[in-house]
Amino acid sequence: MNTVCIITVSYAPDFPRCKRLCDSVDKFVDASVEHVVICPADQRALFAPLGNQRRRILSYQEVLPKGFRRVPLTKKWWLDDQFFPVRGWVLQQLIKLSSHTVTEADVLLFVDSDIVFFKDFDSSILFQGEKTRLLRVPCTPPSDAHSEWQRVAEKLFGLQEKAFTKDYVGQLISWRRDHLKAMLQHIEEVTGKAWHHAVGHQKTVSEYILYGNFIERCLEDKHQHSFEEHLISCNIWDQQELDVFLTEKPSVPSCMSAFLLQSNLKLSMAEEQHIIDDFTQGQVNN
Repeated sequence: MNTVCIITVSYAPDFPRCKRLCDSVDKFVDASVEHVVICPADQRALFAPLGNQRRRILSYQEVLPKGFRRVPLTKKWWLDDQFFPVRGWVLQQLIKLSSHTVTEADVLLFVDSDIVFFKDFDSSILFQGEKTRLLRVPCTPPSDAHSEWQRVAEKLFGLQEKAFTKDYVGQLISWRRDHLKAMLQHIEEVTGKAWHHAVGHQKTVSEYILYGNFIERCLEDKHQHSFEEHLISCNIWDQQELDVFLTEKPSVPSCMSAFLLQSNLKLSMAEEQHIIDDFTQGQVNN
C-alpha cells in the first residue's frame, strides 16, 4: 500500500492561509497522511503551533542542500553554496525538489498554503492500482513562460526540443518519491553538476514541467504513473476566473475535495473566508 506525505512550502505573509489549510487537513484528510510544512528558519516560531502528531514544521535550510543562506536586507534573494544568487521563487521550487529528504512516504502530494480542503479527501484517488496519478493536460496555445520552462527541462535532461503541448502544472500534484530521486540523479549525470546548481542557476524553471518531462520522455514506459486530465481541486487563478465563479456559483465534480483561491488575488482574509464559506455551503446544498 502506498503511503502519502503532503508537502506545503510557506512563509509568514501566508501564515493565516497556511493555518486555514492545516485546520482543513486535520478535519478532512485521513490521519495516516503525513503533513510537512516548510518555512524560513527565522519564522519557525510563528509556524510551530501548527505542528501536531501528523504534522512537522521544518525550515528551508533543513530541507535544502547545505550552504543556502538568505541575502542580508532582502527577502527575495538567496545564495547557494557557490554564492550564486537564487530568486525566492526558484528557491521554493528547489525546496519541493528536495522534499524526498524529509519523508519516507512513497508519494509526495504538493499542497500550497492558499488551498483549503472542504470535504473528506480519500488518498486512494491518487492511485490506479499501483500507479500514481500525474496531472497532464493539453496546453494550446502555450504561454511564453510555459514554452521557456519546456526548453529549460529539455536542456537539463539533454532532450531535443519539441512543441509544448502537454502541461503538468496545477494543484494537488502527486509525485513518486523514488522517481524524484531518479530525476535529480539524471540531471547530475546529464549536466555534470550538482542538481541544485544545474536547476537553481536557471533564470526560470518549473518543477512540475521538469518532473512531467522526466516521467514521460526520460523514463518512458518504466515509470509508475498514470496520466490524468481531470482536476481534483477547484482552482481560481486570476480575477477573471473569480468574477465568473462568483457570478455563476458552479457546483463541482465529486472528485474535487479542495478549493484554491490564489493568494495574489489580493483579497483580504475576511473576503477569502466569505467566498470559501459560500462555496462550501453551495456544495453541501448541491
